[in-house]
Formats: sequence, structure tokens, C-alpha cells
Amino acid sequence: MEYRDLLVTVNRRCQGLHKVKDLKEFKHVFIDIVERHHRAFTQGKVLHRDISEGNAMFYRDEEGAAVGLLGDFDNTSKVQIPFMALDILTSAGPPIPHFYRHDLESFFPTLAGWNAKYSYEFESAMGKTSLFWLHQAVAKSILEIFQPPFDPMKDEWVRPLRALKGFRLAEDAEDSKRQADFDGKTLGGVVMFESFMEALGQKPRDWVL
Repeated sequence: MEYRDLLVTVNRRCQGLHKVKDLKEFKHVFIDIVERHHRAFTQGKVLHRDISEGNAMFYRDEEGAAVGLLGDFDNTSKVQIPFMALDILTSAGPPIPHFYRHDLESFFPTLAGWNAKYSYEFESAMGKTSLFWLHQAVAKSILEIFQPPFDPMKDEWVRPLRALKGFRLAEDAEDSKRQADFDGKTLGGVVMFESFMEALGQKPRDWVL
């Protein structure tokens, strides 16, 4: 008789973000996800590389409060095109190293997907989210299909993120790399966790695990 070990992993039951109660809870969960993703990078030295709607979720704690988290850290590979960072998507040369800022950029199309109503227009717009930073017409088409309860997000989060200069600099990253002192990991110190949170009007919380 051959003996074998059986390992069982038990996780909390999680739900997709379409199950949140309201806009306030959605924003709380989204910030949880961004902060926990940053903690995984700074403390665990892990990049997710495949941030998308399907990987963002939440569970309810013992008091019923929603807690956001990012799943599939163990099954990440190549990010899906609608969620891909602009310079990775448009690069015609050798593969670009995947940096933390690329994960940050993938949070935008994920955010847009949660807030927009599902329709043909949504499918069309989601195919263009990587161009959101550069083209006003694309930005307008995405904002127009936001669900009414999420309209406040346009001015509170989405437009400030679009105004974050670093994401637009990604298009010129290849030219900038020719400068010996250019920091490609943060696009010259512009795209970082701190600047992303500032665009959302949020102060990082120390308690996040």
C-alpha cells in the first residue's frame, strides 16, 4: 500500500465587486485592493501581472464589513489586452520588463469595467481603455457608459487618474530610457503608489495587511 499526503486549502468565500451594496462600499473595497496589492509588492516582492475584473473581489468579515482583495496571485501570466499597460501593448521592440507601475495602470480599465453598464458600447470601449490616457474621444466614450449610481466616480477618481501625467508619459518611455538617469520603473518618479492614491484623494492606511 502506498501512502500519500492530501493537502486541502480552505479560503474565505469571496464575491465579485458587482455584489457591493453601494458606491461608498465599492470605493472602500477598491482602496483595500490597491493597498493590499502594494503591500504584496513591497513586503512580498510579488507583482500580480494580470489585474482584471475577474481577479478583484471581496469578502465580509465577522461584523459584515466588506474587505477587498486581489485573487489569482498563483496563476498570473500574460495580462489580458483590455487591461494591458500602454507601453507594453504598443511596444514593437524586445519585451518590456513588467514593473509595478504597469500593474497600477491596469487598475484603470478594471475600474472602468466595474462602473460601466454592460452593453455593445461597453465591449467596444473596453477594447480601447489602454488609449484612454492619450485620446479625449476614447475617454469620453468610456465615461458616457458609466452607470448612473457611479457617475460621481467620473470627477472623484477617473478624471484625476487621467490627469496623472505619468501614464501619458508611457508612450514616450522608450525615448526617455536613452537618458542615463531616467527611472523607467516609475517613469521618472511620477507613477507610484503614492501618486496613484493622491489622485484618488486617499491617504494610505497603516493597518492594511
